Amino acid sequence: MTPLHRSRRAKLSNEQKRAQINRWLILSGLVIAVSFLFPGGKALEYNYELGEVTREEIVAEFNFPILKHEEQLKNDLAEAIRIEPFRFERRYDIAEQQSTEIEQLVAAVADLSKTGAAYQTTLQLLWEKRYGEEEEKLKTRAVTDSAALATLQEQFSEKYSFDASDPEWTQFIVSVGEEEAQTDLDSLTLSLQNISRNQWAVGILDIPRAEIESDEIAVASTDISEIMTKGDLLDLEEAWTQAKREITEAYPENELIRNIGYRVIVEFLKPNVIFDREQTERRQATATSRVPRYQGIVMQNERIVDINTRITPETLLKLQSYQHAIEQQERAEQGIAMVLPWLGRFILVTAILSLFFVSMRTHRPELFNRNGILLLFSLLFFLIIGVSHLFVITFELSEYLIPFTVGAMVLTVLFDGRIAMSASIAMAVLVAFIIGGKLDFAIIGLFTSLAAIYAVRQLRTRAQLFTAILFIVVSGAGAVYYIRHQRPLRGDLRRHFRSDTARADRL
Repeated sequence: MTPLHRSRRAKLSNEQKRAQINRWLILSGLVIAVSFLFPGGKALEYNYELGEVTREEIVAEFNFPILKHEEQLKNDLAEAIRIEPFRFERRYDIAEQQSTEIEQLVAAVADLSKTGAAYQTTLQLLWEKRYGEEEEKLKTRAVTDSAALATLQEQFSEKYSFDASDPEWTQFIVSVGEEEAQTDLDSLTLSLQNISRNQWAVGILDIPRAEIESDEIAVASTDISEIMTKGDLLDLEEAWTQAKREITEAYPENELIRNIGYRVIVEFLKPNVIFDREQTERRQATATSRVPRYQGIVMQNERIVDINTRITPETLLKLQSYQHAIEQQERAEQGIAMVLPWLGRFILVTAILSLFFVSMRTHRPELFNRNGILLLFSLLFFLIIGVSHLFVITFELSEYLIPFTVGAMVLTVLFDGRIAMSASIAMAVLVAFIIGGKLDFAIIGLFTSLAAIYAVRQLRTRAQLFTAILFIVVSGAGAVYYIRHQRPLRGDLRRHFRSDTARADRL
């Protein structure tokens, strides 16, 4: 053999070794990733459903508390929040500040009225003395008065939300400059302040009353703190309504004053009872933390349920509490005790996936030896199993929402029905273990996968796709209906299925 041939053979051997190493890395990564998606195995032994019949006696191995029903706990937490008063602070400075703002607004209106009247007087004089000796002086004066009026109007618009050019406001500003109007303006200022103070004296909440969850509220001020009901205070809309009623009673004959006065009140009548969100939430957290999460205790060696006994709501709650306690213990374990359960799951996942990949290597070696194809299979496996974990374990949705048949359809379209069915079997078994040892799901998943493979094996047109989807849905519904009406067999098989999972965790 020539040196060139030996070099080529050595290079080819190195590439094969590298490809083989990559292949093992892909498969090992899949096994490790799937193993981490498994829930604790020991707790699966007690994963019963309401109405099932036990196949073994269950005795507590240690003391554990009985969890409350979710609805009861929710009601207790809501009650704790309801009896903890919401915290508010009465701010007297807001009333004083807003009263000053009303005075300043009225003063600004008086200035506008005075400046506007002066400008109109100048225009009138300019008209009367046109062509006279004073015409030029009056023109200069008119320009000055006009500039002063424009400046005041601009300042008014910048500071307030009112439009001074609005007909109603224009009429009001002009009327202020009439004879003896100053007395009326002072009276209006005092009336608006008194009406506003009446509402502030009661108290105006800065949040809607509907958002207050407690029956009572605690209102603190500079000198005292008092407990009130939320009905003792006004929300902003109620304060506006009460103020409108009072200003209507104060000026029954003057519609212009009523309208302008109400606009001013809406602008300046601000809430003066301010919600202390931080203190309220802190006290609510303290109150809810005191609410017991448990409603009793099961002692060590106490029988939780006897053999051949139908699961009642009370028994189911004890079993769920037992599961919760076991999972807490498993999370607290360290060292070898923490590693062993995961090692058991690792061996279980390795065994299941090995059956598929060994079958693939035997019957389709051209696919197994291509790392790109192997990576595609691994990603598809992890995607389906990851979505299953997300749906059932994380979001606690129904297992029948898992898009399980997608994998079978994709593999059938890309490769063939035989390899799609083999992959579906492996995925169905793994997903069934992960979601709690539900053998009925494995059966239904395999049945629907078979239907999907049959439906898409000769997919050519969009019409065939819709027909295939309908066929899969009908087949799945039929399988679910059949399984749901086989309770005794289903319960027995599921019990053995869960026990096998737990034993794998204890390897």
